[in-house]
Amino acid sequence: MAVKSAGAVDLAAAPRAEATGHTAAPAFRLRDLVLEYREGTQVVRPIDGVDLEVPQGEFTCILGPSGHGKSTLLRCLAGLIAPAGGTVEAAGEQVSGPGADRGMVFQQDAIPMWLRVEDNVAFGPRMRGVPPREYRERVDRLITEVGLDDRRRAWPRQLSGGMRKRVAIAAVFANDPDVLLMDEPFSALDFFTRSRLQNLLLQLWAETGKTICFVTHDIDEALVLADRIVVVKDGGIAMDVPVAFPRPRGEELRALPEAQDLRRELLDILGEG
Repeated sequence: MAVKSAGAVDLAAAPRAEATGHTAAPAFRLRDLVLEYREGTQVVRPIDGVDLEVPQGEFTCILGPSGHGKSTLLRCLAGLIAPAGGTVEAAGEQVSGPGADRGMVFQQDAIPMWLRVEDNVAFGPRMRGVPPREYRERVDRLITEVGLDDRRRAWPRQLSGGMRKRVAIAAVFANDPDVLLMDEPFSALDFFTRSRLQNLLLQLWAETGKTICFVTHDIDEALVLADRIVVVKDGGIAMDVPVAFPRPRGEELRALPEAQDLRRELLDILGEG
């Protein structure tokens, strides 16, 4: 079964917190954040004194060169790394560790290989003790939406890399977190599979209005996906820019002068152009 196209979904109409008529705490608020680790006798600070707010419902791409702290920052948002200084809040609450309000999709395959597709998708709510009657319909719908209806009893080893990534996406949405944290989830995939999964992700985001923080080193991927691009480089935020081009976005971006201007600016900041 083919993955449903995001083109059928009004991506511009994705829910936003500000549309509800009341002010909500941002999905994340970082104040003077410092992250560090040791390399032998040296202390390395990939993030040093960062301030950042991510509104609820926003699709934020965290862009940057390899080794400049973007994945480290994402893991801190997930509660997997404790700050060396400063504060991290999620929806107004101090982040002190992982929580069900934040779901993570890793670059490498992280789905349990001993569970069939439908059991993988249901794994999160089942482990949280949610009664099956409360999650079964959501799990079934997500398996259909990611195009795996005919593979629901398959083992992960019987799936392609793109199919396993679809399972991971369905699983994190099935657990119904407020925020999705995604660490270069499509980087190992070929162009066509990556494009299909980008469309799938945008479709699910438009339907649910969840906050997404998506790490990538690919400028074109960020331009296709993001409401906003935050460039992390040399320990700080080198650029923070909204992306207001109409959705859905595809090849037409290449013909849009404003998109190409932004692409060149990002290349210059990243030191790749």
